[in-house]
Amino acid sequence: MSVINRMLRDLDKREQQQNNQAYTPAAVAPSQGSKRRVALIASIGAILVLAVLVWQWWHEGLADPALDPAADSAAQQAESPTTDPGSYVMQALQAEPAQPEPASTPEAPQEAVNAVRETSDDATEGRNQLVVNVAELQQSALPAQTEAAQTESKQTEAAATIAAASQAEPKEELADPAPDPTPAPAPKRAPDPAPKVGPTPTSTSSMKVERVELTPAQLAETNLRRAREAMAKGDRDLAQELLEKALIVQPMHVEVRSELAAYWYGRGFATRALTILQQGLDRQPQQSEWQLLYARILDRMGRVDQAYSALININEDTDEALELLELRAAAANQLGYYAEAAADYTVLAGRFLQSRWWLAAAVAHEDSDNPAAAVRAYQQALQYRDLSSEARQYINDRLYALTPIEPETN
Repeated sequence: MSVINRMLRDLDKREQQQNNQAYTPAAVAPSQGSKRRVALIASIGAILVLAVLVWQWWHEGLADPALDPAADSAAQQAESPTTDPGSYVMQALQAEPAQPEPASTPEAPQEAVNAVRETSDDATEGRNQLVVNVAELQQSALPAQTEAAQTESKQTEAAATIAAASQAEPKEELADPAPDPTPAPAPKRAPDPAPKVGPTPTSTSSMKVERVELTPAQLAETNLRRAREAMAKGDRDLAQELLEKALIVQPMHVEVRSELAAYWYGRGFATRALTILQQGLDRQPQQSEWQLLYARILDRMGRVDQAYSALININEDTDEALELLELRAAAANQLGYYAEAAADYTVLAGRFLQSRWWLAAAVAHEDSDNPAAAVRAYQQALQYRDLSSEARQYINDRLYALTPIEPETN
């Protein structure tokens, strides 16, 4: 049908081109258009009839190879030359047992019928042989069963004879009580040596229960491990109970107190979390992990002044020192302590070697009315390559604004 559609489209294009290119005078008779339309319809009808005939002939051709497997396979091989080699192998394997004769010989159907009859006769003969073999096996098994039964009956009779003989022997001894006048002396037997009795082997496997007392630190570690396992399984109540037990036996355990405070804060009890951390900071004020967690909770609650107060004393030799300095500088900047914020940002710039800390220190110095320190910080920030173009332009503008303009001398 795609061929018909393509031909129709070509005819339409040609007609449109002829209509566009050819000039139709006003005196053209209307009969020519009707003749052309009739011719077009007739050609389309002829094409449709031809397509129907071709389609019917093609379907009849597809139906015929089903009667001849050899011709069907040959046609398939001729039509699809690029078929996968595996399909040829499968076709060959399927075609080997049949071995059909060429389709041109008229005796092929009769030979196929004879082959089918011979196959059925062979199958019938095979079944008969199978039945005969089963019967022979049954007949051969009968003598064996008979012999087994006879053997069993003989054994039974022999056992009965032996039992009767054993019962008859005492009677014969009573009937002839006279002893032999010259009995032969019985040889003396040496006494059998007593068997040596060795020591009985004792069982080597034994279970001994000992009570081990754990130290407070070990008990706290055990409860902490169990609490983490319970938390991983989703049992938060058990985790809370185990953490509280661990904190009772080991109040200065940093991880236990921190995880218990984080647990209560995650449950929405921020005040209880702060209380737990405050109790630890009362005993050890510069414990950096407790300080950081305590200040973060206060900062998120909007209590920036308390967070800054909690971070006044910081041990800069701990792993959390840089985070504590960053948090304290941000809190000081929010509270208006620009000089303190600039000092913390300067320390961070010396530790991290990043331009953003110098930029933050310069802004803090500028807010604290210290333009000279701000200019130095801006100049330090320009030495780093991690600055964006916008930040670099901002620094240049601030340097131009902060640098005093010297009057020109004549």
